[in-house]
Amino acid sequence: MGTYTLRVVRADDHDVTADSAVSERVLAAVDSLFGEICRNIVSGELRLQGEVPEDLYADVRVLDDRDLAADARRMMDGTLGYLGGGIHGTWMDDTFPDVVGRKRVAARVLDVASALDGCVLVHGVEGEEGVFSGVDTVWVRGMANAVVRATNGGLMGLVVRDPVRRDRWALMRDDGPVPLIFKPGTSRYDIEDYAAAGPVIVTGTVIRDDDDSVVEIRTIENCYTFPGVVFLRGIGAGRDLGLVSALEAVPSYYQRGRRWHLRNQDLGIEAEGDTWDSCVMDFHRRFLDQWHSHSDGTAEVNARIRGMLDAMHPFPREADQASH
Repeated sequence: MGTYTLRVVRADDHDVTADSAVSERVLAAVDSLFGEICRNIVSGELRLQGEVPEDLYADVRVLDDRDLAADARRMMDGTLGYLGGGIHGTWMDDTFPDVVGRKRVAARVLDVASALDGCVLVHGVEGEEGVFSGVDTVWVRGMANAVVRATNGGLMGLVVRDPVRRDRWALMRDDGPVPLIFKPGTSRYDIEDYAAAGPVIVTGTVIRDDDDSVVEIRTIENCYTFPGVVFLRGIGAGRDLGLVSALEAVPSYYQRGRRWHLRNQDLGIEAEGDTWDSCVMDFHRRFLDQWHSHSDGTAEVNARIRGMLDAMHPFPREADQASH
């Protein structure tokens, strides 16, 4: 792969670098856009329900060689190419399915466009660079400021008796209960089965308020259990690993202690937390600790686990040789 290019140049001559003040403003806006894209990736990969802790992505830079940075660069190039291309379609919806995240990304692209001040941004892998010179401001601002009241989708949590409304049900999430309205004719016995099933994904019409917070789920058709969770990337504070084969975990929730649990029996990893978000982050921290300790040879020798970890994300060959 070629060197990644990120330059602010004059619109009339791409061989001439823009004024330093303009370049600094544009590159600062690009850094902000890149960080927002990293935040979106982390949120989606970990299926986080609340805000993404900054230590999971804030130190990732555009030119880093980390797996997360490489994926974020590809998404950033695609975003700038799409929003700067003037062709209206569903690329942003498909790439950033989270409504709030999509709005934030669009807002950051507007910041890049306004900072250009008549110049252009050359970005991308050497030999395949794109040129970003601006956006359809009305269209992109509409995307950034969109008030999305209702969307079809699914949310994860526990179906419980509504703590406020008598004889009603709610989805208990990390940030509190969300009222549920099932489709007419839904059997009370089915709902009670959902409540007894533990962690579920509720599908229906997700209603948001002016601040984009979820306030209700309507016309619910079904609730699905998820006996396993699959992660295609290991993410922790200051580190991440793209995985060749998936990291799987079995989720459970213990009502008595009100604790989430995630377990991978093959690797011997067990994590817990009082919220889903804290549990999944603990799980990833333990996985990354395990991978790095086997990679650098500090872990107790276990050929089976070592082989599994190496298959998921190959160890550096130098470290592999040094451990034997």
